[in-house]
Amino acid sequence: MADESGEDLSKLMEELELDGVDGALGDASEESVVGAESAGPGGRERVIGLIALLLGIIGSLITIVFAAVVIRFGFTASDTVDRAMEPIEVSFDRLEDRIDQTDDLVDRDGIVPDRIDELQARVDGLVDVSTAAHQGFEAVQDHPVYSLLPAEFSSLGERLGAFEESSLEIDRLLDDAENGDTITAAAATGVADQLDSMQGRVSEVREAITSAASSLRRWIRLGSFLGFLGALWGLWGQVSLAKRGWRGFRGR
Repeated sequence: MADESGEDLSKLMEELELDGVDGALGDASEESVVGAESAGPGGRERVIGLIALLLGIIGSLITIVFAAVVIRFGFTASDTVDRAMEPIEVSFDRLEDRIDQTDDLVDRDGIVPDRIDELQARVDGLVDVSTAAHQGFEAVQDHPVYSLLPAEFSSLGERLGAFEESSLEIDRLLDDAENGDTITAAAATGVADQLDSMQGRVSEVREAITSAASSLRRWIRLGSFLGFLGALWGLWGQVSLAKRGWRGFRGR
């Protein structure tokens, strides 16, 4: 009996020890699984947070550079507009001189043969300079930046275009009327009328140049101010992204 009791007690102790070991192993396995599951998403969050942090920093730097550029563009608007309008002003100054020089050779009663070649040369120069002035205007109007601004250019464009048309009309009158000996009084009168009309419109063109330059300068400054506000808004967004990324990277 004693032996049987001892054997039963030994078996009971072994069963209890095995159950404890199995339970401990089960608990450890469950903890490992839970830890592995929690470690996976946590690692992804840190990676995503790091990417967001880097993007926020890079975006902030780009936005700061953009803000500096638009501020500089606004403060230098006067110099920028002066450089843009300078080709137009220079060409129109030459055009005004050409008009006066050509008018000096025109006689409403006709033009003697020894002055026809000189007159034709001056008219050719008149056409070239008027075309250059109009092309200078088109270069400003079609500028990749200035064309985005609602500056008032139409008045100047119309007036410069009219000067170019008048120059071409004078050239046509000379070509039609020239007979190798003289230019008729009718043709000379038509040329003189065109030149007088151009001289009378010089002040209008100069006013249009001044008005276009003022309008462009004003819109450049306004556009720079709006661009600066947009840069501030973008900077705030990039800083917020960087902060959120930093919190994600730290696992918070």
